[in-house]
Amino acid sequence: MGGTQRQIAALVNGLSSRGYRCKIWVMDDAGGAFTEEVRQCGATVEGIFSGIGPVGVVSRLVYRTLALPGLALARSLRRDRPRVLQCFHDECNLIGALAGRLAGVPVVALGVRSLHPRDTAWSDRAHWATPYDAMDPRSVDAVIVNSEAG
Repeated sequence: MGGTQRQIAALVNGLSSRGYRCKIWVMDDAGGAFTEEVRQCGATVEGIFSGIGPVGVVSRLVYRTLALPGLALARSLRRDRPRVLQCFHDECNLIGALAGRLAGVPVVALGVRSLHPRDTAWSDRAHWATPYDAMDPRSVDAVIVNSEAG
């Protein structure tokens, strides 16, 4: 597990110990070490394409198209009605911002684990600069970063 996964597990552990129910939506796999860790901390885990049959199989193949996972996540959010959606990392931030608003989640927070992609043109994240800049800042309630530089 990387640093983000450890931060999520710590967050889930803290919230669960205080009586909050936590659910983690993952893009296309609900297995592995991370899943087991957060389940042990008290969260449930669901792949956003699980339970939607043949559409899920096709959607997994093209999940990098933001609209498909955003719509699949919005469907799950409408069903489960969370009070807060906390997203982590670029792709999931953009998908979650869209899905959270489509589903009417009261609080949508993004989690940034590094600098804005426009400030990291040297990295493989540079292609996320335009989508972030195009996002309406009013579409989210908070942006949570893990460093002063971020």
